Amino acid sequence: MKQLVYLLGVFAGLAIIIGLVFKTQHWLGADAILAIAALCSIIFVPLFAIYQYKKDKN
Repeated sequence: MKQLVYLLGVFAGLAIIIGLVFKTQHWLGADAILAIAALCSIIFVPLFAIYQYKKDKN
């Protein structure tokens, strides 16, 4: 679970950065990249909270 959470966080962060670069350059696909980044972020936050809760519980 640890690797999944961290990889999802890294992917979400990179997708946000790439999406913002695409958006500032007015390139095609920026909206799709930002939508994928938002979806990954929405999934990442609860998974990270659950991971931290389980880690602190032990």
